[in-house]
Amino acid sequence: MIRRNYAKSFDGFKNRILSKIMVLTMIQLINKLNNKNINKLKTCIV
Repeated sequence: MIRRNYAKSFDGFKNRILSKIMVLTMIQLINKLNNKNINKLKTCIV
């Protein structure tokens, strides 16, 4: 997921990591609420 660090500071890098974790958690929650497999991240909206 993270190939290069383009952040100018550690706070920018930390925010990037936290936002990715939050988005993945939200996708898993949406899948759980729709009774779908929570590991299928690419097909959550379809």
